[in-house]
Amino acid sequence: MDKDRSLTTRRSQELSKTGKSAALIDKYIAQARDETSDLPSVVVKIEYENGVYEGEILNGVPHGQGTYTFVSGSKYVGEFKDEARHGQGTYTFGSPNLGDKYVGKFKDDKSHGQGTYTSKTKGGKYVGEYRYDKRHGLGTWTSPTGSKYFGEWKNGQRHGLGTRTDPEGREYVEEWEDGHLRNNLGDD
Repeated sequence: MDKDRSLTTRRSQELSKTGKSAALIDKYIAQARDETSDLPSVVVKIEYENGVYEGEILNGVPHGQGTYTFVSGSKYVGEFKDEARHGQGTYTFGSPNLGDKYVGKFKDDKSHGQGTYTSKTKGGKYVGEYRYDKRHGLGTWTSPTGSKYFGEWKNGQRHGLGTRTDPEGREYVEEWEDGHLRNNLGDD
């Protein structure tokens, strides 16, 4: 907001020094507003049925940096685009997964891109790629017991080749299909 105000004020001061008419000054102010209209410049608090948003808006909707606190206790802090979580952010879960956390990229209100999910309720951690809220691409799952799986994921399931390391450090190359083990290809 300050950038918009300072730009329009500076232009109108420059024009008034030259003796230009009020109509021309108004034209330049409108032009300056158009040049900065894509910048989220207003910080507000908006109450919704399922929670409260505090942050930047554009055209009356969340856009830019903000925080959305849900009535369930979940909370998102990060970037918004056209009212949806979009860009880098942190989502902390409320009930029933109280304390679980996703830190990473969002697209169209879904976890999408590189991210880290840490489960406080069940233990374990996933670091890798997401596609529309599901593990998809390469990633590493570390269980609470210390075993690890590094490999391919598809639609939230292990899918393709991967390496499982047990808590004692032994490695197993495995082939998965839609979350089902197809072949254990032996020790490395």
